[in-house]
Amino acid sequence: MALSLLQLHYLSHWSSFLTKAAIFENYDGVSTSEIKLHLDKLDSTWTNLYEGLDYMIFASGTWFIKTAIYYENDIILGCHYCPKRKLPELGFNFAYRKVLKNLFNFIITSNHKGTIFYRTTTPNHFENGEWFSGETCRRTTPVKEGESCWVESDFDPVDVPHIEGTT
Repeated sequence: MALSLLQLHYLSHWSSFLTKAAIFENYDGVSTSEIKLHLDKLDSTWTNLYEGLDYMIFASGTWFIKTAIYYENDIILGCHYCPKRKLPELGFNFAYRKVLKNLFNFIITSNHKGTIFYRTTTPNHFENGEWFSGETCRRTTPVKEGESCWVESDFDPVDVPHIEGTT
């Protein structure tokens, strides 16, 4: 009896914003300066690997809530939550939409034959506060029909229009 061996290789790559980013954080993850996001340049550390991967999982939405300065063609467009700077407040949905459009255009125009999973943004599910103030979702059992611990999210429903409208 012949035994066939399937060998799997697992490669994990972290690209929080999927786009070129300069992140300034200390060892504890506390920001020391605004993140610099180049909305028109996908992160080459994952795009260079893309064609050779059989499976990819994209999930990044919640990272866009962080304070950031947005660039396009190496020119500052504005920012999200940078009150000490005299820049237009564009909001994080602005950046998230642009990056999603670039991501989906990259995927659609590539010759990649693998399987891609895209996870949309998870809604905020902390009760009585935020994750950074010590609050958690205290649920220990699945929610019952008609019950939820989700609270209103700051994200606009940006995912589906960009998937459908990608050119």
